[in-house]
Amino acid sequence: VEQKKVAAEAKRAEEENVAAEKAATEAETKRIEAERVAAEKEEAATKRMEEERVAAEKAEAEAKRIEAERIEARRLERIAREQEIAEAKRAEAENAAVEKAAEEAKRIEAERIAAEKAAFEAKRIEAETVAAEKAMAEARRVEAERAAAAEAERIQA
Repeated sequence: VEQKKVAAEAKRAEEENVAAEKAATEAETKRIEAERVAAEKEEAATKRMEEERVAAEKAEAEAKRIEAERIEARRLERIAREQEIAEAKRAEAENAAVEKAAEEAKRIEAERIAAEKAAFEAKRIEAETVAAEKAMAEARRVEAERAAAAEAERIQA
């Protein structure tokens, strides 16, 4: 009878060991899978952050290029305005010769049109600058969302 009790106890202990080993194996498998999923999420987040950084750099470079174009357009507009003023004064000085004055007026008109075109170009570049600034603001918003998502993932982990 005692031997049967000992044998039954040994069998029960063995079954408990097997069950415990099985539970430990399952827990380890779940832990490894969870680590793999977390690593994949982290890799995806890192890739997304890099893409967002590159996009932000491109938007900033485009904004700088547009700003440089806007400055150049303003400079050209100022030069055209100064030339127009100088030509008007010269035309007044040459007013004695009516034919020469008429030719000068035609030339000044052409320069005025060029100045208007330069002013129109400056307005177009200014509109591009505003659009680029909006794109930069959007990039900053996306970056803020990414940072919040990364913080949430960090807290969750």
